[in-house]
Amino acid sequence: MFPRLEQLRRAQIRRLDADHGARRANAAAIIASLECRPRPRPMATPRPMATRPARINATRWALLVAGALAVAAIVLVVAA
Repeated sequence: MFPRLEQLRRAQIRRLDADHGARRANAAAIIASLECRPRPRPMATPRPMATRPARINATRWALLVAGALAVAAIVLVVAA
């Protein structure tokens, strides 16, 4: 009846089929990459960087320094 509309409809169907195929291929590639897990690489150092006591000591020193700076600021404000 309308040859141009029929031609456009067939072109749209081909385009949708191509998009569907590309999406399926992309999904298959994602699944394949998830199934093939790489082996974990060894760490640069054999032991962790900071143990828990070291982190606690660092936190205590940071609080001590912050307190000392706060006291120094109060002394400067009072002295001025």
